[in-house]
Amino acid sequence: MAKKETKIEAETEAKKAVKPAAKKDKKKNENILEVLDLRAKKPAELKEALIALKKEQLNLRFQQKSDELKNASRIRQVRRNIAKIETVTTENKKKEAANA
Repeated sequence: MAKKETKIEAETEAKKAVKPAAKKDKKKNENILEVLDLRAKKPAELKEALIALKKEQLNLRFQQKSDELKNASRIRQVRRNIAKIETVTTENKKKEAANA
């Protein structure tokens, strides 16, 4: 049984090694923000990025209402990026409160 278990473990590890590369290939759009990158930023940088995204969201909504919007999926990306930034900001505030 030891050989079967090690074989299964080896297959599982091989699959894990392949999955991250596959995920990178699926990522077509570079406008999607990574949470790890956001966590590395300072609060002031996060605030600036949040303001820029909210302005973009407003412009996209105006474009949508006037039928000028070319990339409708961008609205969803911006909305999710805003949520990611707000989540990281909340996490940072909770860490500061716990450390204080």
